[in-house]
Amino acid sequence: WESNNTDIITIDEFGNVTGVTTGIGTITAKSTLDETIVDTFTIEVINISVVDTSKTEGDVYSYNGLNLAYGERLFGSIQEAIDQSPAGTVIYLEAGTYTSPININKQGLHLVGLTGAIISTNITISSSDILIDSVEFTGNASIHNANVISNFMFSNNNVHDITVTDVAFINFTTVSDITVTNNIFDTLVFDVLSFTDMSDGHLLISENMITNAQKGISIRETVDYNNTLDIKLMWNELSFLTTSFDIDLSGATGEQAITAYARFNKVTEYEMGAVANA
Repeated sequence: WESNNTDIITIDEFGNVTGVTTGIGTITAKSTLDETIVDTFTIEVINISVVDTSKTEGDVYSYNGLNLAYGERLFGSIQEAIDQSPAGTVIYLEAGTYTSPININKQGLHLVGLTGAIISTNITISSSDILIDSVEFTGNASIHNANVISNFMFSNNNVHDITVTDVAFINFTTVSDITVTNNIFDTLVFDVLSFTDMSDGHLLISENMITNAQKGISIRETVDYNNTLDIKLMWNELSFLTTSFDIDLSGATGEQAITAYARFNKVTEYEMGAVANA
């Protein structure tokens, strides 16, 4: 038996596999009698935790044949799961309404909602390589960054009836490599998406439905930025907004030659379709 990457998986002489860290490795099995008889098997090692507000000390949660013990891989709050899980963990959220503030401060964490997972609180993003997927947001929910971050993805979420009155639902400053795709944003008291002073990387906003709010998508550059910055707004549906697009790429010393476009978006029932710098 042989592992092609012992930093990810190891295997002993009896074929027992041990995961070391997250990643993908390949196990090779070769006959000791005839080395031409050989086969390989690819294994992905993942870290998972589950949040279930109905569970308490001593409970066990079954996930794909694995028994997750409370306090080890099973937790009663999202923040507890974040604090106790290593970087790179996929944290599944069971049905329930989560109202305690959340600080995602470990690299590579993924928050993935199961059916009925609802967040109604502020989320602070303090680390990079974060994914939030398939979660329902309502009430006092919002998302902002506390420091410079990169590689944030927000996908397949349902955001509705947001009551925050003074900040966009996603409000990011000085970030890079942001993807917002395939979400529903419906009925927000204030703005939906706001991005300020992205210096480089990409901003992709695509295939979202944005309706019943003030500003839909706001992008503002008040400092100089690199010509590697890439902004693409594609295949979104925007309706019943005060301003659909509010874009100012002036920067501190003038607009840079970058790839930036809005294409194939459907915009209806607006007071102002687009506001952009000259």
